[in-house]
Amino acid sequence: MSNAYKPSFTATRMFRKTSAKGTTYFSGRLGGVKVALVKSNELAEDGSEIWNLLFSEAAPYQRRDNDQANAVSQAPVRKAIALQASPDRQQRDDDEPFPDMGR
Repeated sequence: MSNAYKPSFTATRMFRKTSAKGTTYFSGRLGGVKVALVKSNELAEDGSEIWNLLFSEAAPYQRRDNDQANAVSQAPVRKAIALQASPDRQQRDDDEPFPDMGR
């Protein structure tokens, strides 16, 4: 992160996605909230793009019983370490940030 925005912190990570229609958007999670950044069809007065920040309730994370969780307790840690080390890490999510919005 650049020093230009200090003091600041990362609240969430957004991941570039492409919808089935070929539209680029950004998607992520912030706790129990699904976050999407979607380009508007409108332009600002100076002609620059406008992006809308959208929120919706995120599907809950899958919970496992204790036996199943203990059997794979280290798997999320290993996956997180691998994702951090990977230069092309990417989160997989829905094809559309909010499919019910008809975008």
